[in-house]
Amino acid sequence: MIPDQDKMDLILKAAIAAPSADNSQPWYFKINEDNLALFIDEKRSGSISDTRYVLSDLALGAVIENISIQASALGFGTKITLLPDEKANPLSVAQISFSHSEKKDFSLADAIYKRYTERRIKLKGPMPEVLKEKLLLQSRGFPDIKLYWLDNKQQYHTALKALQKAESLRFRNQYLHEELFSSICFQTGLNGICKEGLSPKFLAVEPPLWPVFKLLRHWPVMRTLNFIGMANILGFRSAVLPARLSAGIAVLAVKSNERKTILQAGRALERIWLQATSDGLCVQPFAAAGVLSLGYIELETAYQHQLGEINTLMKTLDEQSKGLIFIRMGYYSGSSQLPNGRRRPSTQFRH
Repeated sequence: MIPDQDKMDLILKAAIAAPSADNSQPWYFKINEDNLALFIDEKRSGSISDTRYVLSDLALGAVIENISIQASALGFGTKITLLPDEKANPLSVAQISFSHSEKKDFSLADAIYKRYTERRIKLKGPMPEVLKEKLLLQSRGFPDIKLYWLDNKQQYHTALKALQKAESLRFRNQYLHEELFSSICFQTGLNGICKEGLSPKFLAVEPPLWPVFKLLRHWPVMRTLNFIGMANILGFRSAVLPARLSAGIAVLAVKSNERKTILQAGRALERIWLQATSDGLCVQPFAAAGVLSLGYIELETAYQHQLGEINTLMKTLDEQSKGLIFIRMGYYSGSSQLPNGRRRPSTQFRH
């Protein structure tokens, strides 16, 4: 069954509030008589970092979880079928059917619209152990997913090296660089908000550095500055420094790189993020190191050694699972931010 129009609108509104890499929103929906079908939107997916739809699947996993959470708050249970026809149509990600439920769960629904990515550097701590345990509990509902904290010094320093190499590579390689900067809405100005892509006001670029940052979108400028180590500087500033100053760093890992497992990782990430939001924590995920270590992304021969180093570092963290996403958390003393913009719900589904 499909809920009535008003409730379905609320469910879709929650769905499109899900996070996605660079706010690409790589999804669309079809409402049938019996179910809601979720698809990857090829126009907004398949970039070099999204090889084999890893980033799209993570985003759609978060969409699925938001749908399930919002439906539960409205008094509906959900039956979720992942990849219902993977061989014939790999873009068909899930079918969700709804049924009436007497038990409503409001525990995470309110956090859906409060969730955002905190890129500002300073996150105060320390994090109480009771909060860490609450976040761990949210991941345990997915048997192929593992969340662990980098409390071990050796693991912590290994993670920082992986972050440094992965984030630097995004500025060192032309294709990764162009992919990153193409997602930024420079046309809105420093304080603008865009419906798709990354709004400059949420990138935590210090205002005096904004003119320089705008110049870096041009590959000839970036390539030239890389001769004096600019990629390493940006990798340190964008990931390593924020990680060092956070109250806690966790790793979301998967037991395999199968698509269903990646979708479940997206679901787990959203539940962890919403729980953190409910408890007043700020969150920033880093996916580059994990995604690059999967071995799907094809770069020129000159970069294979760096990819190999990232893969080795990620394996060192945990030989039994594949680290997919680093998550930094903590408290921010300043005013709270809002999420990036979203496309209108009316553009999100096709009958």
